[in-house]
Amino acid sequence: VCGIDLDEKVVAVAKANAKLNQLPVDFVHRNAFDFLREVVQKKDHAGLLILDPAKMANCKEDLPKARRSYADLNHLAIQSVERGGIFATFSCTGLVSEGEFLDIVASSADRAGRTIEIFHIGGPGPDHPVASNFPEGRYLKAVFGRVF
Repeated sequence: VCGIDLDEKVVAVAKANAKLNQLPVDFVHRNAFDFLREVVQKKDHAGLLILDPAKMANCKEDLPKARRSYADLNHLAIQSVERGGIFATFSCTGLVSEGEFLDIVASSADRAGRTIEIFHIGGPGPDHPVASNFPEGRYLKAVFGRVF
């Protein structure tokens, strides 16, 4: 198991938690885009890949860049999963709707020459109610699938 994060503090906390729980996990302080590009180049495919980036857009002006970043990151991640492997991807960007996120994941798979058989789409739990007049409150999105 390998965990990648650009935030040194997050890596330090993750290492401490793994040690506390006696789990053999390697954590790397690294840019996920660069890490995944190397995985794709080396063809060092994973049986399970979980992609959980930080929020990518704080305002509408950030959306074009956020959409490109989600597309590029998911494209690289999908290429990094072995055929038949499991892929889980998440978004906590409220300005990107669930439908738009699903479209980004699907187009990323197409671009990678892969198909994702989605077996679960998740969102916020009961402890994150969403007001009818504030759809952006449904900011947590999760897609689980098998890559072919």
